[in-house]
Order: sequence, then C-alpha cells, then structure tokens
Amino acid sequence: MKMVTPRNLSLVLVVGLALFMLAHTRIGVFIVFDVFGDLFEATDNLVTDAEQGPLRLDRSLQPLRRLLVPAEIEQISSLSIGSGELWLGTDQSELFSISAAGELLQKFDLLGGPLLFRQGSVEGLVRDGRSFLAGGELDTIGHWSLTENKLTRLDDVSASVASQELTGLCQNSRGVWGSLETAQIIEVSLGKTYDLDLSGYLKPDHDLDALLFSGLDCDDENFYLVTENYASLVVARPAAGAELGAIANFGVYGVFALDPIEASDVAVDEGLVYVSVDHNYFDPHPPLYIYELPIL
Repeated sequence: MKMVTPRNLSLVLVVGLALFMLAHTRIGVFIVFDVFGDLFEATDNLVTDAEQGPLRLDRSLQPLRRLLVPAEIEQISSLSIGSGELWLGTDQSELFSISAAGELLQKFDLLGGPLLFRQGSVEGLVRDGRSFLAGGELDTIGHWSLTENKLTRLDDVSASVASQELTGLCQNSRGVWGSLETAQIIEVSLGKTYDLDLSGYLKPDHDLDALLFSGLDCDDENFYLVTENYASLVVARPAAGAELGAIANFGVYGVFALDPIEASDVAVDEGLVYVSVDHNYFDPHPPLYIYELPIL
C-alpha cells in the first residue's frame, strides 16, 4: 500500500479546497463560466443600443427612476411584482422580497446544493398570492408556497417544457406562459409554442436570429417581452381574431427602445414597467430600471 506523505496530503487538501471554491463561491463560479468558458468560446459584450438592432422602433422610453437594490441581492435574473412588493429571483436560486422603496423584506433559498449547479436555474418568476413558480434551466417549472415565513416546495407544475430553457414566466386568467430566447412564447399547460410575428417591425436586410428574448410578463390583454441585446420592450397579443384554443401566433403591437442595458426580465404593474439588468461579477447588483408603460 502506498503511504500517504505530508506532501500528498497537502496536494489533496489544496485540490479539495480549489474544487470547493469553484463549486460553492461566487468568485469560483465566475472562474468556471467567465475564465474557463472563454478558453473554449469567445464571448463579447452584447450590443445593447436598440437603434442598431433588427427591429424598427416606435419610440424610445426614458426611465422614470432607477431603484437601487440592497447589497445582499446579487445577480438578479427574474422579477415579479404586486401589492407593493417586488420579488426578485437570482442566479443563485435565491428569492428576495423588497419594498417599493428598495428595502429588504425577506430572503429564501429556492434550491439547495452547490452554487455552481444552481447558476442559471431561475430565469423566470411568477408570484400568485403566496405561491411562486420559477423556471429557467430546470427540467420543469418549480412550485413553492410561502406560509408563516417558510418556503415549501410543492409538486412541479408541468414537465411539458422539460426540453426548453425558459427565459421568463408570466400568468394570466388563461394560465402560465413562458418565453424562449428565440422570438417565441410557450403555453405551459399545453406545451404549445407560438411565434411572435415581428415581420411588420423587421428592418430590411436584417435577421431576427441574433435577437435574444430574456424576460416576460403578461396580463389578459398584452404580453410584455424584453430583449437582452438591442435592449427593447416588445408588446404582443394573440393574433387578431384568434379564439380561445385557436391561437396561431402573436401579433406585435409595439417595440420600444430601453436604456442600453442587458435586460434580464420585466414586470408590469399599475402603469409601470420594471426591468432588471443582466449582471456580471464586477457589478453584481445593478439597479432596476422603472419606465412608464407606453400607450399603444
């Protein structure tokens, strides 16, 4: 049997510590995705100026204000809002609530396990009373309830979207919807995917393939999507004349330029549009941008 020498033991400890750091700390996750990732695939900053994008714009929106988030909240990836509270999901699969003034109210963990494996799991968030739906790179849409300040995981909502990586979630009277990175919306209960008809907004000699849809909210009339590159708000509705259960696609009724940010999600409430910003490890908690909802 080979003897364990102090040198070998030290090497094992160093390797073990390195693996722990890579899997369990924010700086470790940064190294895995941003440093090691760049060795295999070149990554450039996204172009965020909507004027340079493939879509014709109705007009540009100017933020009413920027809401600073508490320092405890890093890497916001999803938004939900209602009753004066904002609920924020992060890339660490954490769930926070803050007041309209930006004060921290509550914090929960949606998922456990190493930070590395939780990264990117939550890209869309829906709040319905005291329950939450969250999806992203999960194999399904997770469902949690909040009672007496305790978050409990319930049965997952649907496995029909297991092959899709959702970038946003919303809910209206018809059900739960998700957005895909491509110009598509998925009806979760049916697992059915609909295209956004952007033909009326596409500039000549431009292609939609480079446009990345990163967030979604909806009500019973409109669907609101944001794009991560060429930052814009896209307002869509089921195609005119479509009856319940017979949607062919979604018509687009407005495209509005946002500040040049990498928008990650959107929430609409009481005439205001809240937009979160995709993060990086050097600016882990950028502010939320708040706009006035444009009149179509």
